[in-house]
Amino acid sequence: MEKNFLYMGVAEELAARIRDGEFAAGDRLPSLRELRRRTGFGLATVYQAYLELERRGLVVSRPRSGFVVEGGCPSLPLPETFRGVPDPLHPTRSALAAAVVEAAATPSILPLGGASPSPELMPRAFLARLTREVLRQDMDAVVGYEHPKGYPELRRRIARRCLGRAGFLSPEELVITNGATEAVALCLRAVTKPGDAVLVESPAYHGFLQIMEDLGLFALEVPARPDRGLDPVQVEAVLAQRKVAACLVVPNVNNPQGFIMRNEDKEALVEILTRRDIPVIEDDTYGELAYGEERPRMLRAFDRRGMVLSCSTFSKTLAAGMRLGWAAAGRFSEKVARFKLNASVGTGSLHQRVVASVLEKEPTFERHLRHLRNTFRRSIDLARRGVERHFPEGTRLSAPQGGALLWVELPPGGDSLELYRRALESRIAILPGLICSTTDAYRRYIRLNCGHSWNEEFDEGVRVLGKIAHTFVKE
Repeated sequence: MEKNFLYMGVAEELAARIRDGEFAAGDRLPSLRELRRRTGFGLATVYQAYLELERRGLVVSRPRSGFVVEGGCPSLPLPETFRGVPDPLHPTRSALAAAVVEAAATPSILPLGGASPSPELMPRAFLARLTREVLRQDMDAVVGYEHPKGYPELRRRIARRCLGRAGFLSPEELVITNGATEAVALCLRAVTKPGDAVLVESPAYHGFLQIMEDLGLFALEVPARPDRGLDPVQVEAVLAQRKVAACLVVPNVNNPQGFIMRNEDKEALVEILTRRDIPVIEDDTYGELAYGEERPRMLRAFDRRGMVLSCSTFSKTLAAGMRLGWAAAGRFSEKVARFKLNASVGTGSLHQRVVASVLEKEPTFERHLRHLRNTFRRSIDLARRGVERHFPEGTRLSAPQGGALLWVELPPGGDSLELYRRALESRIAILPGLICSTTDAYRRYIRLNCGHSWNEEFDEGVRVLGKIAHTFVKE
């Protein structure tokens, strides 16, 4: 190979490794000096190779980060969202949702249906060490009742961690809960009564609809774009015609679509709702798992009247089994605290103290979060390639901005419930989009969980799903 074309050989080798998934979207490629050392070529040659990859749209140069694999847009178009706004409807699919969740948790089934990260990705040794330390140092406190609002040191550290992303948050406002599910349920109870309508994104997180079904509430579904979420202008138009008691949304790394709302849209949404005295409940479960260089701001950061009730959890970032979440309910805090006291007295002492210790060791926690985000981003990229390769023509696919969930729209003729049932026969769990709405709007949609270190087993699972989808989709 002539000297002038040595860089093309280097570029081709790197391009092949990107296509094969060795380097996923967002991964940083070797530095110029490292690549020079590996190849034996000069700096000019390896730099020219990177410029060639940049010309092809495979990598992008970022200050202080070097060359990074470009995520770009998937070759498949984004899923469509139905455009109409139906009348408020009472959710009725809790039984189906419960069966889906149970299947996703069955050990012998490939877990593509839930939303929990793989336990192997959690900092198990770190948590074990901190647990031993807590038990050794504070056994009396661990075996007794905790403060009803939660361990004061944990509340203080959560409040400090929220600085800059959620405005001012007082530790006294926080209530520690059994995961974000309890936090959202308590907040809904605090701002609604049976028969009320609640504005939700469409598609919605199925767990919200289950809670609303149990509380006797109605869901007013407003379509959320797969790339940026709710349109504040449309929300305002809807509210001019329909009355709601509250709004419940996932603005950061949405479940199931994976979008992050723009700051200007967040601010406009909060202003539109609070001007009408409509409380806003935000679930920030996945906020820590955004892929961007900056942690996205919460709706609460734009609240001036105490009308935003923020909920989050450590289930997706530390350990789902701890069942540890929190609610910062603004002007409704005391009501939420009373409901929590009456429902369960408090949350387990041991796990609260362990998580407080994790937050005390912030650099270690941040390293873990970086690893988690990188793993999820790689898994999402590989899963997306699998869907593009194996699913029928006409399939549409989300481009998540964080987290580990893919939202997939099957072509006309597809049926997510039938795909769910037939996948179970092959020992694969998925989540049918039917349970993400009170209507049949998402019957052709499925949600896939990519919260694992992607391997051949998961890639084979996607291939099998695509094969099943081909059998009943008319191409």
